[in-house]
Amino acid sequence: MHCTGLCLFYFCFDQLSVYRIRAYNEGRYLESELKLADTAKAIMWGFRLGDITTSSVLRIDEEGRWTEYTEITVASQPAIKFMEVNVSPQR
Repeated sequence: MHCTGLCLFYFCFDQLSVYRIRAYNEGRYLESELKLADTAKAIMWGFRLGDITTSSVLRIDEEGRWTEYTEITVASQPAIKFMEVNVSPQR
């Protein structure tokens, strides 16, 4: 696998206490609000570009396993699974 992207999470120190995410790829970037999920150790974000909308959830469990799940919606079509990434620490 060859990855060319970079993603940064940062916190805006304003009255709303908003978290932001900026993802870079091949000289371009997208920016979105990052939300803490209702459950512990999970965050959610998404992007919209024209008729395309993504929705992602990243969870980290008690053993340090990281799962990122992304759905994509095009126009009025139902959401479909775009990707799922599972990462486990090596011991």
